[in-house]
Amino acid sequence: MKKELSEPLPDALIDAVREARAVLFLGAGASRGAVHQPQEEVPDGNQLRDLICDRFLNGEMKSASLLECADYAIDSHDLGTFQQFIRDRFIGFQPAAFHKLVPTFNWGAIFTTNYDLLIERAYEGQDFALVRYIKDGQKVDLELKQKSNSVLFTKLHGTIDHYMDFDIPLILSSDQYVAFTQDKA
Repeated sequence: MKKELSEPLPDALIDAVREARAVLFLGAGASRGAVHQPQEEVPDGNQLRDLICDRFLNGEMKSASLLECADYAIDSHDLGTFQQFIRDRFIGFQPAAFHKLVPTFNWGAIFTTNYDLLIERAYEGQDFALVRYIKDGQKVDLELKQKSNSVLFTKLHGTIDHYMDFDIPLILSSDQYVAFTQDKA
C-alpha cells in the first residue's frame, strides 16, 4: 500500500532541492530497508548491540546501551577486531529502491552518521558523482571543482571501507564520541 503525504511539501523546500541549496542529513534509520541476501535486514541499534554482545561479551549485557557494549567490546578485544566485526555486519547490504532515488535529487550536500556504503552504491552509474569527505585534510573543494555534477558527501562517523584507518574510527563507543566531539570543538 502506497502511503501518501498528508500535506504537500512547501514550495520553498522544493525550490531549495531544485536549486541545490538543500542539504540531506541521513541518520541510522536511513539504512532500514537495505537489501542483503538471504533477506537479512540492516540491524537497528538494539540488534547491533545484541550482535556485539554475542560476539564479544559472551551474550551478556544485552540490557545495556549500544554505547556501553561497544566500550566493553573494544576494551576486551581491540579496536581493529571490533571495527572489522562492524564492517562485516554491514558490507553486504545494497541500496533499496528508495535509496536509489537519492541521486535523482539535486542536493547541495549530503551528510550521514552511517558507516554503510548504501549511498555510495546508489550513486554508482548515476549522473551525479559523490565527492566523499571522510578524513580531515582532504581537498574536497578541489575534487568538487574537478568533477562536474558532483555533490559533497560527508561521512561523520567513519566508513566501513576504511575500517582499519584508526584516524577515522567508526564512532560507536563513548571514547570515540568524546574524541570526535573534542576534535570538532
